[in-house]
Amino acid sequence: MNDMKALQAGTSHELGQNFLKAFDITFSDENNELQHPYQTSWGVSTRLVGMIIMAHGDDKGLKLPPKLAPIK
Repeated sequence: MNDMKALQAGTSHELGQNFLKAFDITFSDENNELQHPYQTSWGVSTRLVGMIIMAHGDDKGLKLPPKLAPIK
């Protein structure tokens, strides 16, 4: 950020096996035994929009970079 502060934009979560066990999702391991895998979730959040506004806006308004601007 321009003010040298950080903003969390992405998230990652280790979800374990709860959802996979609930839906009985399995795979065969090297011994041909059924196992429940572990699940993770990764993504960017709506904070990314706020981050773009904070980085490219000032008291005069928002000035988006050409690759993001809907109108050139």
